[in-house]
Parts: sequence; structure tokens; C-alpha cells
Amino acid sequence: MTSKARGTMSTILESPGTLQKSFVAELSAEQIRRMTRAELVNVIRAVHPAFLSRGMLRRIENRDREELERLAHLCRRCCRQQGY
Repeated sequence: MTSKARGTMSTILESPGTLQKSFVAELSAEQIRRMTRAELVNVIRAVHPAFLSRGMLRRIENRDREELERLAHLCRRCCRQQGY
């Protein structure tokens, strides 16, 4: 990933409210792996997958990095299956 692309991704990931499902659907496994914990949390919160309760979503930042990456991959899959 180029530094410009990384900068664009970081800007988009700063606020889950502005994150689009089409952006999440296009994330590569490498991009997910390189995300910070905060970026992973924002991806998960932006998609708000049905398999996560509101309580779990509020406390998502307490999860370990491995689980956050797994959840980000599931969110990406959900977005792709919805046609984004």
C-alpha cells in the first residue's frame, strides 16, 4: 500500500460515522492486518454487524487484537455479501 493510500485510509477510518460499507468491502486482508486497533474498532462499529449485540459493540475496544482482526474480516464479508 502506498503512503498516499495509507493516509487516505487513515483519514477515512478516523470516524466510523463517515465510513462506507463499500470501503469496508474493498479492504484487503493486508490492509486489515496493518490497521491500528482504533481503525479496526472503527471498521467494526461502522458496519455494526447483526451478530454483535449493542453491549458488545460498546465494549469492542476491550477485545484483543486477534479478535478485532477476525471481526473486521467478518464485517468485510458481510459488506461483500450485501453487494457492496
